[in-house]
Amino acid sequence: MKSSPERIEERIKEDPELFADPAIKGIKGNIGRTQFKKRWKAKAINSNVGWARNYITDEMLDMIYDNSGKSIKDSKSKPTFEEQDRKKWNKNKLKTTRKDIKTIKRVIKVKRKGKTYKRTITPRWENKTLFALKITAGFDPRSQQYKKYVAKIVKSTGRSRQAVVKKIQRTRKQLKKGGKK
Repeated sequence: MKSSPERIEERIKEDPELFADPAIKGIKGNIGRTQFKKRWKAKAINSNVGWARNYITDEMLDMIYDNSGKSIKDSKSKPTFEEQDRKKWNKNKLKTTRKDIKTIKRVIKVKRKGKTYKRTITPRWENKTLFALKITAGFDPRSQQYKKYVAKIVKSTGRSRQAVVKKIQRTRKQLKKGGKK
């Protein structure tokens, strides 16, 4: 069974502990990089990753070592896959919150009768929120489910409770009529 280096790298990223297992089995505490490589080359033959022994490069062994959980941080160390994922997640989280804040606080200037006023514009309701509003409109306003749904919609959209309740009332009215608005 032949494997390409790209496929082996993907497998290492999927499960680095599987590849590190031959070298760290039976070790308590941490292990040095050179000692890890020597142990891995010696013990990988009889393990379940023996098939990849001829294809794994020094860089791949460094990657396995950094993600083994038994590594000692040194100058060659790179962030583990978990740390990389955490950084990406936090970066995406920050991007979305900044974007949401920009859309909520949009102010325009309106001229009326010779005077200029500032007016805040709220964004349109999203389709998934409209779906939740339709479901909520079916509940009795005094029920626990209604209160939970309203709280979730307020939290997810960033709108006031009053705005959400008013929109639910309009949705309920619209559903009774059977028309669009």
